[in-house]
Amino acid sequence: MASSSFNFVHFLIYGLCFATLVSSSLENELKKPETPLGAINDAKFSNLTQSGKQYVGYNLYMSFIDFIEHCHKLGLQPANVLTKEENDVLTTYLDGNFADPKYFWLGGADIGREGRYYWIASLSEFTFTSWGPGYPNGGRDENCATIYGGDGSWYDQYCTNDGVQPLCQTIP
Repeated sequence: MASSSFNFVHFLIYGLCFATLVSSSLENELKKPETPLGAINDAKFSNLTQSGKQYVGYNLYMSFIDFIEHCHKLGLQPANVLTKEENDVLTTYLDGNFADPKYFWLGGADIGREGRYYWIASLSEFTFTSWGPGYPNGGRDENCATIYGGDGSWYDQYCTNDGVQPLCQTIP
C-alpha cells in the first residue's frame, strides 16, 4: 500500500511539473537561452560543491511552479541540497551575492505526503535538512521548501507565493 501511494505522489509531482512545461512550450518553444547563462540577469554561479554542482540564483520573484519552469528553460535543475557542505556553500553564495537576505526556492516539496519532503529532480526524500526552529510548520497549506539567504535555514512556504526568488543548480 505504501509503495502505491509513494508512486502516486511521484506521478502527481511530475505530472504537475510536466503539465506546466508542456503548456509553456505551446506558447514559447522551450529552448536554451541565446545568451550565456552568466549573462542572464547578471547571474553568478556559486563555488563548486564536492559533488560537482554549482548553484545560481536570480533577482526575480515567482511561484514554485514558475521556478521549476524557469530552471528547466535554462537547462538547469531546481536546487537541491543533500549535505551540510552544500548548504554551507549555498549560504555563503547567497549571503555574498544578494544585497539583502532573501528567500529562495529549493526544489523540494511535501505535496501529497504531508511532512515527507522530496526533491523534485530526483524524487528522493530529504535525508539532510536545515529547517529553521519549529519548521516545517505549514501543515497542508505550506508545502514548498525555501532557504533563507541570511543564515541558510529552510522554511516551508505556500507554493503559490510569488515573492520568492528562484534558485537553480547545474546538473552534475
